[in-house]
Amino acid sequence: MKVMIVDDHTEMRRVLMTICLVAKIEPMEFIECETGEDAIHLYSNHSPDCVLMDFQLKTDMNGIIASEQIITQDSDAKIIIVSSDDSNVLREKVGTLSLLGFISKTNLSEIIPILQTIDKQSDRS
Repeated sequence: MKVMIVDDHTEMRRVLMTICLVAKIEPMEFIECETGEDAIHLYSNHSPDCVLMDFQLKTDMNGIIASEQIITQDSDAKIIIVSSDDSNVLREKVGTLSLLGFISKTNLSEIIPILQTIDKQSDRS
């Protein structure tokens, strides 16, 4: 399984990788991005099975804008917004984009069952 992790903080990318490894899906490959622009570019090159996208990034392109552009490339993209911003407005925006979901950075363990489900679905393909 290929997981793209988009976060402007190196330490958070490491934490997300560790949590993904707890899902015990093998083999697992990670594609790391610091910006939404990098994510858009690398998505088409790597075709990840799942994208863990931070909402607040240091550039002008936030995770929602980057997700919209990735969905334009691939309407089947599986993108999860991972953010410390747990507002209803952000959750509603995630819903209108038909993203895979939203996970608060206070509940990162919620990533594990989602990855396991994606892995099982890809086994059937």
